[in-house]
Amino acid sequence: MNETNTKPDPNNPHGVKFPPDELYAFPLHIDIQTPSGITYATTPGMTLRDYFAGQALEGNIACLQPNAVPDVDAMAAWSYMVADAMLRARTK
Repeated sequence: MNETNTKPDPNNPHGVKFPPDELYAFPLHIDIQTPSGITYATTPGMTLRDYFAGQALEGNIACLQPNAVPDVDAMAAWSYMVADAMLRARTK
């Protein structure tokens, strides 16, 4: 509990500040009991944009015909275009 008597954010129990312009997928918070007390480590994980792009790419790859030789650079660019559209849709 902090001084305002509110519960800590369960997704960020230690109040670690991440860069404000990025949204993150899979943040990780680890409390480790050591002889000198509890320490913790936090990592933001991958950006939400990267996660969305990976999901779009996976779907695109699943639709390829067997033995297809895709333009992987175009597929990657398309995946990030989809991810950017998904991030914009979250703000509407």
